[in-house]
Amino acid sequence: MVTGRIVEYDHPSGKYHLPPERTACLTRTAGIDNLAVFTQYIALLGDVEDRIVNCFRKGGGVPYSAYPKFQELQAEKTARVFDARLADKILPLAPDLVSRLE
Repeated sequence: MVTGRIVEYDHPSGKYHLPPERTACLTRTAGIDNLAVFTQYIALLGDVEDRIVNCFRKGGGVPYSAYPKFQELQAEKTARVFDARLADKILPLAPDLVSRLE
């Protein structure tokens, strides 16, 4: 994390520090800018890694049922975007919809 310049290390004190500008995109309070939600996919893929490798070797595929939390993660990811953008960005795309709803 230090090498990737995500976390800073203070050598004299031996302490690590996550600067506020980086914290802003790594927590759920970041809303749709939260990048941490994507890291959950790594564990999900790790659970089926052997099956995926086998598909590259022998062909075939890995069904959705092999990814037990996939739909949950997708719902979390898309809900954040739609919830944040529904009123000001998405609804106005339909002609006269906002005025009709009002």
